[in-house]
Amino acid sequence: MKKYFLIVVALVFTIFQTNAQDEPLVLKKTIISFVPQYLIIDGIRIDVERQLKGRHFLQICPQIYTNSATEYSNYYKEMIGGGLFIYHKYFPNTDFMNNGVYLSYGITYNYFHFSPNQDFPDVGGRNINKIGADFIIGIQVFHKQIISVDFYTGAGIRNSFINGTFNPDGSEDFPRYDHSGNLFLLGFRLGILI
Repeated sequence: MKKYFLIVVALVFTIFQTNAQDEPLVLKKTIISFVPQYLIIDGIRIDVERQLKGRHFLQICPQIYTNSATEYSNYYKEMIGGGLFIYHKYFPNTDFMNNGVYLSYGITYNYFHFSPNQDFPDVGGRNINKIGADFIIGIQVFHKQIISVDFYTGAGIRNSFINGTFNPDGSEDFPRYDHSGNLFLLGFRLGILI
C-alpha cells in the first residue's frame, strides 16, 4: 500500500513540476461551454471561463431548471430553479492547450421552488436552498483555439435547507434536488472559444 501511495505522490509531483519555469500561454478568448448532463435533471448549465493569470482560470457556471408535475409527481404543479457555481481552475502544465490536465475547486448555490398542486390542498409548496463545495480533476482538450472538450470527475458536498411541506406520506420524490451529503461528480462540457 505504501508503494502505491508513493507512486501517486510522485505522479502528482511530476505533473505539477512539468514546465514550471516556462511562461504559460495567454489565452485572450473566453470559453463558453454547455454541460449536457444537466438536461437529465431538467436543467441547463452554461459555463463561462476566462483566464485570470498564467495557468489560473475563473469559471462561472449559471444554471436554470424547470419541469411540470406530470413528469414525476402529482404533489406539485411546477418546479423552477436556478443556481450559480464559481470555480478556480488551475493547469499544472504551462502548455495547457496541448496538455490540459487541471485541478479545480469552488463553491455552489442552488435554489428550487415547487408550486403546490390545487388537487392536493394538504400539500403546500416547497423551497430548497442548497449550498456546497466541489473539488474536481479533469482534462480539457482544445482544438485550434476554437473548440474545447472537457472531461472531469471529482467529489462534492451539499447541504440543503428546506422549507414548506411536500409529500403527505413523507416519502421523498426528488432526492436529486434536496440532497444533503457527499456527491461523486462525473461529466463533460462542450465549448467554443470566442
